[in-house]
Order: sequence, then structure tokens, then C-alpha cells
Amino acid sequence: MPVFNFVRASFYRDSVTLMRLARDMEAVAGVTAAAAMMGTPHNRALLDQAGLLAAEGAGAQPADLIIAVAADSAAAADAARAAAERALLAPRATAAVGSSGAAPRTLAAATKILPDANLALISVPGAYAGAEALKALRAGLHVMLFSDNVPVETEIECKRVALERGLLMLGPDCGTAILDGVPLGFANAVPRGPIGLAAASGTGLQEVTCTIAREGDGISQAIGVGGRDLADDVGGLMMLRALELLAADVDTRVVCVIGKPPGAGVARRLADALAKLAKPCVACFPWFAVGAPSQGPRRPTVGPLSSAVARRSGRMSSAVVACMSRRPWRTRVAQRSRWRAARRRSRPSSRCRPPTSRAWSPTPPGAWRRISATCAASTRAARSRTRRWVCSRRVSATSHRR
Repeated sequence: MPVFNFVRASFYRDSVTLMRLARDMEAVAGVTAAAAMMGTPHNRALLDQAGLLAAEGAGAQPADLIIAVAADSAAAADAARAAAERALLAPRATAAVGSSGAAPRTLAAATKILPDANLALISVPGAYAGAEALKALRAGLHVMLFSDNVPVETEIECKRVALERGLLMLGPDCGTAILDGVPLGFANAVPRGPIGLAAASGTGLQEVTCTIAREGDGISQAIGVGGRDLADDVGGLMMLRALELLAADVDTRVVCVIGKPPGAGVARRLADALAKLAKPCVACFPWFAVGAPSQGPRRPTVGPLSSAVARRSGRMSSAVVACMSRRPWRTRVAQRSRWRAARRRSRPSSRCRPPTSRAWSPTPPGAWRRISATCAASTRAARSRTRRWVCSRRVSATSHRR
């Protein structure tokens, strides 16, 4: 089927607008597929994989907008392009306007209209996003940076400035968050509840919050920190800050941590931070490989973190790490059933100990649902305070009774 690309030079729109644009184009008769993306190398590769990249789009620059259409004819493609043009050029409604009726065009003008605002959501081309984020942070505003293609050096600078001022710097490429019940970006409608999440994966954050809602529980906070935050270059700066905030939040009784594989240094710092949490915690880092222990004193890593935190805090529920080992999924489910049976029998057993996997493989189907169910289970345990599955204490108590 013929593929048509139309390029608008130096015309930026965020991904929310572009997804709506693609939906409008696909509604045109004769159009089988459509996409609207900025011309970054990554986006061009995605269009190529989808079979929607033509010669015109291949030569686009990162600041250019590519409109890609697969249609039965050139006339259908032109009709889709016209629909996209109408949507792009239509005037947008603005909630906040000044006394003159004009929408603010700068951060300073916006803060004059909304002097009580405490957060700025920024969505501009990545080359300019860092400068706008720094302006907002220096004005005392928390920042949710929706923009991608932000240099990592700029991200580090912004997050350090935020930490110095006691502010949150969510992102870059942060697409979803729920702060004090207020949804930001691609946030889903979920009930309020006692589970607080910190995530370096927007998709994982959305999936887990929705599954928790389906399990009958709710969300206190959902803090997205940006996909690169757990890299050693960035150092987990905002993830560690998010854990501090969740630990101090009175509405949060269970903490859930989700992310892409952390760097080795970040994994150690994250393990220490989770070990100090006084609240039950569930963590998942798919694809994360735990290397062999090095010489000298063994430090807890994110893989066998549950046993490390249980030894430190005396509570197994303080950390339940839902990572995926290389063992077959059904085998591990059967193994968990044996652990639960051993706990119920209250007998000393090596099966009571959490697994110490050597490496993690990609998340199997339904894993996010199991993680969310574990969050809900941890919440119920924290509420009732009647079932604390602590192997060491259980063994000690059993030995004492005998």
C-alpha cells in the first residue's frame, strides 16, 4: 500500500497532541494507518519499522514534524493531511488568561496570573526544555518535564538544582504522575488509597496503578522520575528523593518501586534506601542482572533485597522484591506456593527464605498484575498487622516453644 510523508519544518507538538492527530487521520476514508511524530532519529526508526517512512520523512530533522500516512490513494492521503492541518492550526482553549484576555507566553507571565501555582508542566523541544525547567525551579516551582531528547548533562543539572531547593524534578520524558490526587500527563483515573509508587518507567507506573485499582485498592502518590534516573550518570537523584517523600507521607502505608534496570552504583544506594524504609515495600526491576558478590563485606543488592531488609528490619514485609528470575515461571510459582505452605505450618524451613536469583530475564506475561497484587497484599498486611512473615523470628519463636 502506498505510503505518504508530509514534513512541516520547525513545527513542534508534544506526543499527546500527535497521538490525537494520528487518531483523526485514521478516521479519514481510505486511510489504513497514520502517525505523527517529531523527526528524531528514534522516531524515524519507529516509522521505518512500522512501514510508514518515505523519503521525505527520512530527511527530516529533530525539530520537524513528520505526518505519515498509508492510504489507498494520493487523494486519501491529501485528505488525511488536510485533517491534520486543521487540527494543528485550530485555536486551543486556555484555562488561564490575563486581564487583557491573552494567554501567557512566558513563565513569568503565567506565575503572575497564577501566583499560588507550585508546579510547572513543561513540554517544549528537548533543546530548550532544560532552560525552561531551570527557570521554573529557580522560581520555586516543582517541575514535570514532559519533553524528551534532553541531554543527560542538562537532566543532572536540573535535578541537582531541584534537590538544593527541596523541589521535585520529574523527568525528562516523564509522561505520568499523580501527586496528592492530582493527575498529571497520561494519568489514569484510579481511587485514592494507601499505596505510594515511585517509578522510572511510565508504562509500568500506569499498568501497576490500574491493576491495583482493579484489585480494589488505591494510590496515595505516583511519582514518575524519568526513565534515565536510575542510570549511574544521573545517580538515582530523584528516585531517592521520591523514596524520602513517600517515607514521610502519612497517607502512604506501602511503597512500590518500579524501574528500568538500575546502574550498579544506583542499585547499591537504592538498596540502602529501601533497607531504611519503615514501611512495607514492593520493588520490580525487570531485566536487571545481579552479578556475583565481590570480595569483602557483602552489600545488599536489589536482587536479593528482601532477605537483606528482613535481616536489618526484622520484617519480611518491609521489602518484597518482585523481580523475575531465569527459572521457568510455573516452577517459581510452585516454589512460592511451597514457601507459603511452610510459613503456614510455622516450621523452620529453608523454603521460607526469599529466593536469591542470579539474574533476571524479561518480565513474563501478567507480571505487572502479580506485582500489583503483591502491593495490595502488603497493604492488607500492614493494615491488620497480624501476619508478619519473618522467617528468622518465626524460626526463633518455634524453637522457643519446643
